Amino acid sequence: GYWTGSLEVVTFFWFGMLAWLYALSRLIRRHKELEPIPQEHNWVAQEYSGPEQIVNVWSVEGKQARKQGHDIASSFATPSLRTIERSYALAQQIGAVEVDVHQLIIALTAEDEIQGILVRLGIHPNDVKQFAAQFAQPNSAQGRLPKMSHESVKLLFSAYLEARMHHMDFVGLGDVLIVAYRESVQFQEWLYDKGVNARQMENVVAWVRISQRLREQRRRRQRAASHRNTKGMDKAMTAVASPFLNSVSTDLTMRAMYGHLAQLVGRDTELESLFRVIQGGKQSVLLVGESGVGKEAIIEGLANQMVQEDVPPVFADKRLVQLSVASLLAGATAAQAQERLLRVLREVRRARNIILYIPNIEDMIGISEGGGGSLDVAEVLTRELENGGLFMLATTTTENYRKFVTNTAVTNVFTTLDVEEMSVDQAIQVLEAKAGYIEHEHGVWFSYSAIEAAAALTDKLMHDDTLPRKGIQVLKEVAQAVKVQRGKNQLATNQDVAKIVSERSKVPVASVTEDESSKLLRLESVMHDRVIGQEEAVNAVSNALRRARASLSGGERTIANLLFLGPTGVGKTELAKTVADVYFGSQEQMIRLDMSEYQDGATAVARLIGQPGKQGSGVLTQAIKEKPFALLLLDELEKADPNVLNLFLQLMDDGRITDSIGQTIDATNIIMIATSNAGTQYVQQQLDAGTSYESIQEALLRGELSEYYRPEFLNRFDSIVLFRALTQPQIQQIAGLMIAKIAKTLDEQGIVLQIDDTALAQLAQQGFDPQFGARPMRRVIQNMVENTIAELLLAKKVGRGDTIHFSDQGVQIVSRKT
Repeated sequence: GYWTGSLEVVTFFWFGMLAWLYALSRLIRRHKELEPIPQEHNWVAQEYSGPEQIVNVWSVEGKQARKQGHDIASSFATPSLRTIERSYALAQQIGAVEVDVHQLIIALTAEDEIQGILVRLGIHPNDVKQFAAQFAQPNSAQGRLPKMSHESVKLLFSAYLEARMHHMDFVGLGDVLIVAYRESVQFQEWLYDKGVNARQMENVVAWVRISQRLREQRRRRQRAASHRNTKGMDKAMTAVASPFLNSVSTDLTMRAMYGHLAQLVGRDTELESLFRVIQGGKQSVLLVGESGVGKEAIIEGLANQMVQEDVPPVFADKRLVQLSVASLLAGATAAQAQERLLRVLREVRRARNIILYIPNIEDMIGISEGGGGSLDVAEVLTRELENGGLFMLATTTTENYRKFVTNTAVTNVFTTLDVEEMSVDQAIQVLEAKAGYIEHEHGVWFSYSAIEAAAALTDKLMHDDTLPRKGIQVLKEVAQAVKVQRGKNQLATNQDVAKIVSERSKVPVASVTEDESSKLLRLESVMHDRVIGQEEAVNAVSNALRRARASLSGGERTIANLLFLGPTGVGKTELAKTVADVYFGSQEQMIRLDMSEYQDGATAVARLIGQPGKQGSGVLTQAIKEKPFALLLLDELEKADPNVLNLFLQLMDDGRITDSIGQTIDATNIIMIATSNAGTQYVQQQLDAGTSYESIQEALLRGELSEYYRPEFLNRFDSIVLFRALTQPQIQQIAGLMIAKIAKTLDEQGIVLQIDDTALAQLAQQGFDPQFGARPMRRVIQNMVENTIAELLLAKKVGRGDTIHFSDQGVQIVSRKT
């Protein structure tokens, strides 16, 4: 709170505060300059005895006992020290004996950096201040200066360790904030109620660290570049010039010197693996991964670290040069191509300070295959690498590696490193690193929820590309859309991201953004409205989906696998459509396959996953690639060839399916529903006899379905859903739903449709057939209602404002003129 009282008292207080802060700042300035955090130390906490020792709170003992301990306060960045000062001032202002965690939280909110973090999380800094103030209660200090509480000492020491663990040079405000968050359970719960969980807090603090690290890396690069030779020579001036190589290549280290390459984020593990392979004695490494996963980013990150001199000795004082295969081989005959490559490699070998990088190495191998081996460039390359004396890096996609590189001599001279697609959390870090540039370019701001949504939603719904590239592209589109629609300096939210992802994935935006538990609750009520007389089936589907989403599968299988059993016309397909409509937002998000078309084992599998060597030709695999967020409906499953059923084992168990060229298609956002008439007679008999639902399911698994499906296939289903034959009253209800759909269509034309209960009962009686369910009812309504209305419309006997009334006496038109 604020001091209140007479002017003299207030004036005296603030003069005292200014004097105290001045003395404190003098004490800090007298201390040695800020020192980066040492990365190899053992730490020992020392007692804190008062504010005069603010810069000597703790020490860090070195490896050797004789070395002087490291004063960790010297590694706190100026804003962090300023926050500690402010917390002291707050504690003294309210008469507190100790500076506690919540006073530190209040002090943090005064810093622009922390305010930026909170705003990106959707939290107003004043709200945090008010929350923490309720715990910072005054007590009687009796004129003594406050001291740090045990929890605050622990917090600041933990902030130091946090910064060191993340390889930061100094303890920043983000490090203090995240440990304060962990220390205060009340703060965690309050933020959780505001929609911020621990993962989001960790990631948004990582955003700050990334920005700080990128700034520091730029400074290091600029300092190192000022001492680096711009002529391609090493420091000892012993390297040999490479004029021909220079004419067909780009010097990536030179580009890094001038700041033209992006810093590497989220790929530390892969870069460390690259270092480990080279230091282990290998001289050639091939990075293999899908397009867009960041292979080139790793190479560019290496170039930046080479300029910063933050690399193992084998990479030190060297140039990383990217060869242009197109420039090298343009207009060349076979002999000229070989001679040019040999000339390049000779210059590289003589220079002794060049690491050669070849992007898309399949281009060289493809040349070897084209024209009957007329340009056997890859063979020359392989032979020269085998002779040694060359360091080489190369990249290729997974598909091209399989198609062109496997089983060639290239695999013998290169060590392969797989570059997997980033996880969502890794991609979030990359998007955080890219966000600043996009914000500057478009003049908008991103909330953390927008960054998180760009990674999570593209991962879930856009499977035609890979992270982080697709997330970056979506952020650019979002920034442009927000600028056009709302103007500059606006905050882009997760809703803005969801709209763009919805447009690109063709998934309705409501389905993209709606909470899944809300979908499941709404699903059950809608199913009861649209599916008549199948209470057990509706409940079974709802329970199966809830169990699937509450499980700990971690997204490593389909959402749910359900088998619908029952006679024809009882609502199996209608229930599947309802699930697609509610859960996925539209019936358009349904992939429907009639399994009676896949009875020929010789051709059925190829139709579903594609002909060998032909990408994208499989009906099933291509459909899931185009609609990764959908319901897969397999009608009349029992008619499919057994080899076809084997295809679905992997899909149901692992949430993926492999096409004919070995490409894996993700199916973790698919609900698979199969319908079958198998065992229908047995099911109906048992239901009529009053046998329990669970007992019937158990009997079906044990024997009744064994003549159609293997046990391991049936066990993959989360639930076997049983449908009853429909009764005449239920058929009448269904007839009412069908009439309601017709009435809705007429209402759009301004025409009212009415039907008496007696007329509806007559329709239901004529359309009732226990063997075929509701299908005869549909034909009766078409013949007796839809045909009659069509004739009236075509004859212009009915128009806007009129009412068509069906009764047991026939059809009557009530005109608007009467």
